[in-house]
Amino acid sequence: MIEAQSTGDYKATSTFYLKNGKITNSTLKGDNSDVVECIYDSNDQLTKVITKDNSTNISWQKGNITQLSTQSKNYSIITKFVYTNHSAKNFITLSELEDCIPAIDGIDPILFMQGYYGKFVNNLVENAFTDNKPIPTPTDEVEDITYTYTLDNKGKVVKVTDNNGNIRNYTWK
Repeated sequence: MIEAQSTGDYKATSTFYLKNGKITNSTLKGDNSDVVECIYDSNDQLTKVITKDNSTNISWQKGNITQLSTQSKNYSIITKFVYTNHSAKNFITLSELEDCIPAIDGIDPILFMQGYYGKFVNNLVENAFTDNKPIPTPTDEVEDITYTYTLDNKGKVVKVTDNNGNIRNYTWK
């Protein structure tokens, strides 16, 4: 079991339950309470995440997530990913660039990177295409995001830009 508590304006406690080193269930208690169930395949890849609001099916190919299909009673969102050859090892995404590594509702990205949700993706995303169903309204954008990475001489990402003008710089010590 892993337990994490937040302080400040948003007080919450997250509890993660493990079986064979992988998170199978988690609970969030606070302003926005939630319960999450995680399902894995025989390759230790996360294949389904169920929250109180939705269910996400996760498709994998060659060590990378190729599609997230999220269903709720009111909507359906499909996000498809194309990858670079750049390693995702030790890379942490930031909010505006969250799909450099697929962002899965209900999944903690740091614990995912550390292997608590089974296998982590091998590479960084080059392109993420999201389609909302039913037909998108003006507030439900169809997004096609392209990421560009600048690497240092050790192969670590030092800069990420996307086609929306978001830029993040990384310093490695």
